[in-house]
This record gives sequence, structure tokens and C-alpha cells, in this order.
Amino acid sequence: MYEYLISPRILQRIVKGKDRSRVVAAVGVCILLSACAAKVLPTPIVGVPHYPEFSFPSVPLEFGDELSARVKRAWAFLQSGDLQTSGQEFSAALQKFDGFYPAEVGLGYVELAQSDYATAMVRFDRSLSIASNYVPALVGRGEALLGEEREQEALSSFEAALNIDPSLIAVRRRVEVIRVQGLQRNVEEARIAASVGRDSEAALAYSRAITASPESAFLYRELAIIEQRQGNEIDALEHMERATVLDPNDAMSLRTLGELYEGRGQYDEAIETYTRANEVEPTSDLITRIEKLMDRVELERLPGEFRAISLLSEVTRADLAALLGVRLQSLIERNSSSESVLITDIRSHWASSWIMTVASAGFMEVYPNHTFEPSAVIDRGDLAEVVSRMLGAISSRAPTLASEWKAKSVSFVDLRSNHLSYPSAALSVAAGILRMTEDGSFGLTRIVTGTEVVDAIGRLEVLVELVSGLSRRH
Repeated sequence: MYEYLISPRILQRIVKGKDRSRVVAAVGVCILLSACAAKVLPTPIVGVPHYPEFSFPSVPLEFGDELSARVKRAWAFLQSGDLQTSGQEFSAALQKFDGFYPAEVGLGYVELAQSDYATAMVRFDRSLSIASNYVPALVGRGEALLGEEREQEALSSFEAALNIDPSLIAVRRRVEVIRVQGLQRNVEEARIAASVGRDSEAALAYSRAITASPESAFLYRELAIIEQRQGNEIDALEHMERATVLDPNDAMSLRTLGELYEGRGQYDEAIETYTRANEVEPTSDLITRIEKLMDRVELERLPGEFRAISLLSEVTRADLAALLGVRLQSLIERNSSSESVLITDIRSHWASSWIMTVASAGFMEVYPNHTFEPSAVIDRGDLAEVVSRMLGAISSRAPTLASEWKAKSVSFVDLRSNHLSYPSAALSVAAGILRMTEDGSFGLTRIVTGTEVVDAIGRLEVLVELVSGLSRRH
């Protein structure tokens, strides 16, 4: 449609006049000006939108149909890629009604399309100052913030829009992508920092990643490992516990949690956690850890006098009986007599129960006057006598081993073969339970230390286990 710059009425007056030259001139001017007048562009039909991520600035009913139609027309130019005409249309709508924030938001999107993020941000913020819950402004603000690489702020703006309108599928996907990208970046930064020893930096990056993805078990596990390395045991324990709650079948997390418990002396919790880890992913190492901890727990429950035996410079008969009773319980129980033993000097002694069982099995003697003399210090001859009695009990289940021991020729520079203590000393050395010195002497009267007796009992334990294994096979 063309617009006439000279009205028909004026033209009629000119025609009625006698000066035909004026008519000709007037008509010529009209034709010339009409040809130069601007055309009104038709609203484009949008096929595939140029900016599908933009949120249409819907017009509230109170603004009326005319303004709503103007915004739809401007938006069509935007989505068809004609940013100049779109900007003109939005500006015209904004001039027609001051404070018309849908048009302000539309102009913000035009500027977004031109990567003018700062100006777009001003327009979105201005619109939100008028209508704080206007979703298209919140979405546009998020896009502008993304353009300025301010991802966390963009995420907050997108989430605010979703809180108002949860049906925004495209915005929800946008949020998910931002979170995943931020998570990947933070994890990568954390692992790089950890690999070069920048633990504080790594811990901060893991914390940011957890904020973005609070249900990811592996993040808590890796953060706990960093904190453990830093000596932050309480935080490490808290985060590793959280990791095992989120993923109870993660053997690595369970194992690390067990180590943290063990380091803090929480042995019962450590045993329980190691057991769970071994159920998920069985290993011989975990079984060994569990067994050692169980032994340690049992040791912790024993009297302080027992726990101190290994540190003693001299060992008493009571100490030896307690060690045998605890460490070789199965062997002692198999050899216990049903007949009661009368001992008169151990009633209030800390090792009384073990003294009774060892004496009942015949591994340590009770004197004719019914005393045990628990405080008497033992020497190498006393220890050899007890060891030989226990080897005799073991021999009954492993005659081949017993034959091998007897076949060995053992001689000592300080102990003749006709000495009363020679058989027990020779058997103890032949079986590998006791050792002679470098010069070939046995040291029959040398006082036994705690370390020496603990080592000897340990070797007896190994032998008992070996014989039990052989018996089970046959």
C-alpha cells in the first residue's frame, strides 16, 4: 500500500484552476513521491526459528490486543533472522506504551542475537525490576549471563524461571547441560590439582562439583581421599560415610572408610566395613585385615598385664600361661583333662583362668604342694620344657613331622646330650620353635624376654595351623 503525500482535495483545487501547467507539475510530484514512499513489510511466516532457545515475551492481557499483535509481529521478524526490522518493531511498541516490558525483553533478545550481552542484560534487569516473575526476562538474563561466561549466575536465573514455570523443557535441558559441563570441568580441575599435590585447590574444586551434583558418590570418595591426605580425618570420615550411603556397593569407598575407622581406633566399625567391602569384592588382603583387626580387638579386651608381655625384660610363669591360653586355645582345649586341678596361689591373680586351663592340659606343671608360683621368672630351660610338651601334643596329629624332628642331629656347645634338659631343648630347636645362638649354645639358664617368648608362641601358632590344615586334607 502506498501513502499519498498530497491529499486528493488539494489536487482537485489544482485541477479546477486554469493553469494546466500546475496540474501537470502536481501530478508529476505525486507520482514521484508515491514511488519513493516506504512500503509496509508483511509479517514473515517463520518456518524453522533462528533462535529456538529464546523465550517468547508473552504480553499480559492488561496491555491489550494491539500491543500483543505488535510483539508477535516483531518476534516473527526476529525468528526469521531480520534483526533490524525486529528491533524497529519492538522499539515502536515500547514508544507507544512507556514501561511496556515485553517489548523491552524483545529488544534484549535482539541484542542477544547480536552477542551484545551487556546491553541485553540491562534490558532484562530493567524488565525484572517492573515484573520480577516475568519468565522470558529470567530466561533471557540466563542466556546473557552464559554469554559472559558467568555460569553459576546463569544457572540461578534459569532455575528461578523453572520454579515459576516447570513446563519449560528447553530451559530444563539447558540447566542439565550447564550442570554436567560444570561438573566435568570441576572434576577435571580437581584431579589435575590433586595429581600435582595442590590438595587445597583440589578440595575446593571437589566441593564445587558436589554443589552441582550432590548425589554423586564418587565425588565424596575422592574428596575424602584428599582430606585424608591433608590430615582432615573428621571431614574425610564424614564424606566417605556419605559416599557409602549413596553407593553401598562401592568396594573402594568401603575399604577406604574401613581404613579411616582403623586409623581412628574404631576397630569394631572398621571390621564391619571391611566385611561389607569383602562381600562386594572379596580379596585375600581384606580377609587378612579383618583377621588382624579381630585379633587386635580381642587383645584390647585383655588385661593390661597381658598386653604388656611383649615389652617385658623378663617373663613370669603366669605371663607364659596367659600367652598359651590366648594364642593356642584350640590346642589346649583338645588336650584338657576332665580331672580338676587344685592350685592354691592363683585365686586373685589376673591370669588365673589361663593358668588353670594350661595346667589342666598338662603343658605347665603344678608343684606337689599345689602351688603354681605365678610370679616365678622363667629361663630358656623352662620355656623349652613347655614347648616340648606342646610339640608332643602336636606330634600325635602329625607323626611324619615328629619323625623329621627326631631325625635331626642337634648339638649345643653348652649342653650335653645326657643333660636332663637336652631332649626338650633339642626338640624345640629341631622343630624351629626356639633358636640357638650364633656360637652354637642354647643358654639354658638365660632369662627369657617378652619379645622372645611372644616370637616362640607365634611360631607354635603357625605350626598348629599347618598341622590342622594337613589333618583336614586327610
